[in-house]
Amino acid sequence: TLQARNLAEEVNGNPVNNESESELVTEIAALVEWPVALRGSFDEKFLTLPEELLI
Repeated sequence: TLQARNLAEEVNGNPVNNESESELVTEIAALVEWPVALRGSFDEKFLTLPEELLI
């Protein structure tokens, strides 16, 4: 998660910061042989979607 923290800091974002999110990141990282953190973006219009779709 060091990569994720560094990427979040570059854009003044928030890295994974609670236990349930951290567990999810750990589980997903274990699904691939070489996990790598990536930074991306999306159009703000997608923020109007129901929260259930954003998770």
